[in-house]
Amino acid sequence: MGRQWRQRPIACQSCRRRKIRCSRQFPCSNCTSRGIRCVQFYEPLAPEPEPEENDSGETKSGNVSNVEIQARLDRLESWITGLGPGSGPSTNRIEIPLSGHSHAQPLSPPLSSTVQHLSEDALWFGGKFLCKKAKCIPPDAGFLDVGISYHLSPIRLIKKPYSIVQDATSSLGPLATGCREMCLTLPLYQETCLILSTFIEECAILSPIFHVPSLLVSIQSIYASVQQQTPIDREDLLLLMSIIASVTYVCSPDDDVSKLFSNHLEANTQCATWVAASFALSDEVKRRGQSSILCLQGQNILFKVSSYIEGSSVRTRSLISTSIAMARDLGLHRIDLPGNKADSIGLASGMEMEIARRLWWDLVIIDWLLALFPGSHEGVYTIHPRHMAVRKPSIIRDGNDATPSPQEHDLQSDVSYFLERIRLAEQGRTYIDRCPISHANTDAYYQETLQYDARLEQYQQELPPFFSINKLYERPPSQTQENPSLIVQRIQINCMVYVIRCFLHLQYLSLSSIDPKYAPSRASCFACASHIVRLHREVKSQYPWIISRLKATTFLRSLILASAVFLLDVCSGTEIRDLARERPDMLDAWRFMSDLQEDSNLVEQFFEFASQMLRKYGVSETIVAGLAAQRAGHLETERVSREMQDVAETYTDGGDKQMGVGSMDMDQRWQTLDADFDLKTMSWDNVLWGFDAILM
Repeated sequence: MGRQWRQRPIACQSCRRRKIRCSRQFPCSNCTSRGIRCVQFYEPLAPEPEPEENDSGETKSGNVSNVEIQARLDRLESWITGLGPGSGPSTNRIEIPLSGHSHAQPLSPPLSSTVQHLSEDALWFGGKFLCKKAKCIPPDAGFLDVGISYHLSPIRLIKKPYSIVQDATSSLGPLATGCREMCLTLPLYQETCLILSTFIEECAILSPIFHVPSLLVSIQSIYASVQQQTPIDREDLLLLMSIIASVTYVCSPDDDVSKLFSNHLEANTQCATWVAASFALSDEVKRRGQSSILCLQGQNILFKVSSYIEGSSVRTRSLISTSIAMARDLGLHRIDLPGNKADSIGLASGMEMEIARRLWWDLVIIDWLLALFPGSHEGVYTIHPRHMAVRKPSIIRDGNDATPSPQEHDLQSDVSYFLERIRLAEQGRTYIDRCPISHANTDAYYQETLQYDARLEQYQQELPPFFSINKLYERPPSQTQENPSLIVQRIQINCMVYVIRCFLHLQYLSLSSIDPKYAPSRASCFACASHIVRLHREVKSQYPWIISRLKATTFLRSLILASAVFLLDVCSGTEIRDLARERPDMLDAWRFMSDLQEDSNLVEQFFEFASQMLRKYGVSETIVAGLAAQRAGHLETERVSREMQDVAETYTDGGDKQMGVGSMDMDQRWQTLDADFDLKTMSWDNVLWGFDAILM
């Protein structure tokens, strides 16, 4: 679609050069005050004399009035761009008279409805919705400003939700503004309603940082702006794009959203493109210095989806840093400071105050838990508990006021899981404070590790009854009476504990064979790995219908971590005579991962890494054959994955090809590991790259 030339006058040349606001009344106030000549961006034509006739009685074309010239230009531009009613074929062209009329007249016949529908079908490949396009370009935009144009399309046809058009108006020559334009493609309204419903039901249960009515209003405002062809707030767009990325990531075969695509794998493949679009909007919001609750919510979702796809990369960690800075600019870190009022930080109600508290504490949880894992962020957190004055999250009732009684914190509610995550993060921060970086790899450091492991075990035992792991192993008379969201939260909180404990001791596991003082680490690792396999065994037997809802949790990655513990033990030279009898949990883990291989490319990469390890350390063929037998019968899944690879390349073509764990070439990974491939010294944190994202 073309661009309609703005009807309002633009800034003069002097104001545009100085990048100041112009009054757009010539001469403008800035030029008048400076005593300089005010030159319009396009110099107005000098007044023309009245039309004169030549000797033959014909009117000279050079004496056409400005009004008629403007009418001709408007008509020509409308005809070229196809936006005007006269965008039909050349046979319908109507000449604009050069005289006899003092004003331009509507001269174009309406386009045939048949031609209009054919144009729509050809443009959107069978789409059923006429794309509405509006532009959000500031009138005094400078060279680096980015306008936003948007249109609608069925989500299945959106191969790239956004694109940047550099110098979008350069075709206008001297009339060009030099702006960049971001072109966004949004799903149809009915599709967005389905996506939003799925997000509220499936994704928001682990991060209750949304007030559903406010979320609905925010999304509805986008399509209201589309209908009225008015600018859309970038914060709303960022939130919507992040929600779509989250839903397409967790889409499963039985999900209603999968009906919008040919299958759920196509929806999963689209996730990377929506993540890229969300990052582009996030960068635009940051460049403009915008900050709001909506921005924080959108970046929170984007961080978690991106972490599950590509691990703790630089850009995912930068989202948290930016979000923390944005939250401080909003004053969320002192929201409950004595004497502080809601209106002083731009919050109008108690409900908004509560959402702000939850957003801040979610940032605190991520910041403190990230510091537990290896990498540049290991042992370092940004938010100090003494530098904040924020109460713990409370219950949001039907009204705006959210003031619960103290007893409600001990009852099952929408914040019960959130409060337990906070408690787990607080214990992690305490451990980091007791183990500074300078004391790493010392005996005192290891003793603190053992004490922290004991506190984690006690924490798990003290979980509320509805989160207890024993509750999962019980077989109630009617399993359908239990809330599925509660089951997901119960699985997630216990998996988080097992994963943290495994990571604490993984670096000491291989050392236990040469130094008895590290024997507790081996025992703790094996206990947690066995608990993880048992957890998967129970879920598969009792709650198979909920497995598809666990993709955005630690469920699958905890199984890979447990398998890594067993693999390291086998490669360390432990004598195993009967694999089925001595390592039944290892065989079950291999089989469960094969069942879930379709849901994550991490499984395929772990199997490839495991085969390299087994060959390198000369593990007996009997053990290798026993492990390989657990993958038998899953060749069909691998074939489907290979077929979907072509679809993935279609969606990521021209986009960000660094998305996903698979972006790193496997040969490069082996070369990197070969540099330090001794089991006694190698860093398994590099092997399990990206696992720090599973606690979010």
